[in-house]
Amino acid sequence: MYFNKANTQNELTRQSNFIVKKLLIIHESPCIGGAEFYLINLVRASISKQLRVVVLLCEGHCPVELEEILKSLGADVMRVELGLKRPRFFYTAPKVWKLLKALKPDYVFFNKRINWYDFRHMILTAWLIGKARLVAVEHWHPEGWPVSPRKSLAPNLNIRMRLTKLKCRIYANCLDVAICMNNEAKNIFQSQYGYPLDKLKVIYNGVDLEKFTFDESKRKTIRENLGVLNDDYQLVVAAGRLSYEKGFDTLLDAWALLPEKIRKTSILCVAGEGPENTLLQEMVIKLDVSESVVFMGQSDDMPGLLSAADIFVAPSRRESFGLSIAEAMAVGCCVVSTKVGGIPELLGDTGVYVESESATSLSQTLQHALTESAFREEKALVQNLRVRNNFSLEQSMQSTLDLIQGDCNACS
Repeated sequence: MYFNKANTQNELTRQSNFIVKKLLIIHESPCIGGAEFYLINLVRASISKQLRVVVLLCEGHCPVELEEILKSLGADVMRVELGLKRPRFFYTAPKVWKLLKALKPDYVFFNKRINWYDFRHMILTAWLIGKARLVAVEHWHPEGWPVSPRKSLAPNLNIRMRLTKLKCRIYANCLDVAICMNNEAKNIFQSQYGYPLDKLKVIYNGVDLEKFTFDESKRKTIRENLGVLNDDYQLVVAAGRLSYEKGFDTLLDAWALLPEKIRKTSILCVAGEGPENTLLQEMVIKLDVSESVVFMGQSDDMPGLLSAADIFVAPSRRESFGLSIAEAMAVGCCVVSTKVGGIPELLGDTGVYVESESATSLSQTLQHALTESAFREEKALVQNLRVRNNFSLEQSMQSTLDLIQGDCNACS
């Protein structure tokens, strides 16, 4: 067998110069929602860019389904109990120290549904080791912090608030970058929590524009399955985790305020699961709107369900970005939503906004949207153009990876 010794040596040299970088993603959440879809997309994008990805699920309640999805994408998945309910430095730090010394990651990314501050002992430990670039993402929209706690507060509470604010600032300084999902959140973290401005970067989440497209055949099939009998019927969809911050209780109150004539030719489909599932179903019975409300659980085909919908409604009390809203916009639904958190930055002047926690405001707006087809179609069109021009998943993940790897010009 003939081989070229010089070419073989060149190939060995080339391979030795190609060093695979390792990304460790630390994640915690008891459910599968927006933060988990973000994690899945980040893993997929990282592996496509030749990074070796290790995901640490740091609590036992992280779903097994999530672990299986991550493994199918090619990530190494570990489970380590780190006691985040009551984080203690001398319990967490030794475990994290040993783990980081063994894995030797080039980058550590902290991903949590609400508040990366619960990762503080891990962040401090990683900072003390000093070998990896540290990045965290904020999936939540923070409440304003009292700039000066009121004097009427108990002295011990006053001191505790000031101490927590100080610790937030210290741990934020341990990070190389903290990603925010919108500019308002960035401003709150900087002005009220004291995060260093040069470490706060805004990268909007993104929607898979190839996956979330209108499908006429699915529209027909799903509408029939949900009892939408003909084109005169309207289908309103609300989707997300069934929890307080999503405002589904306000939506049900608003639905009950609609004229009976409209409810007889409309169906409200609620897609999702969560801690308020039972409470919301009891509300439907109490409000006597069972005939026009359907709870379908977690949808296996959101693009299809959104294709079937005439209106998508998001009555959120708090929303960092609003991924389900972006998905509805991409498919071509008319979106009706509250004007909270990052939603105004997503919808801009194309939004159909209602007052937060106001069943009356939501009911009146839904009534108008349900009865005015030209209005719905016009809003759906401009919303679709906005999301497709500004909020692609590819753009979002590329900016995130650039930032993780040290390109600080990747975002604002």
